[in-house]
Amino acid sequence: MSPSQQQALKAYGAVGAHSQVVNADPLKLVQLLYGNMIERLAAIRGNIERGEVAQKCEHVDKTSQILGELNGSLDLEKGGDLAKNLRGLYEYMMLRLVLAHASNDLAAFEEIATHLRKLKSGWDTIAAGPRVAVGQ
Repeated sequence: MSPSQQQALKAYGAVGAHSQVVNADPLKLVQLLYGNMIERLAAIRGNIERGEVAQKCEHVDKTSQILGELNGSLDLEKGGDLAKNLRGLYEYMMLRLVLAHASNDLAAFEEIATHLRKLKSGWDTIAAGPRVAVGQ
């Protein structure tokens, strides 16, 4: 397992998908991480509604860790404008996450989830397409 996959596994945490993460290629790993954050953001709504402060904090913390790992894994030289745009979006979502957490802003949590669903949809489309070997 590569160092970036090890970091992502650590950020993903023990959520019952350990074997999926260990065996995932980088594309699948990003899909799993996006899906995990979307699930955590949905859980946050319930945490807020039920007054579950500790659980909400845990979900916010894990989401923040995953965003940080994804942001840190970007290669701005090789990734060009796409990597730069992703970096800007990840940083925006991290800021929105902190502000939403401080004020229990459900609309802001939903905005972050909407961005992540769009990103995941794009990665899902890429994963469903034909694979071409590098150099062909």
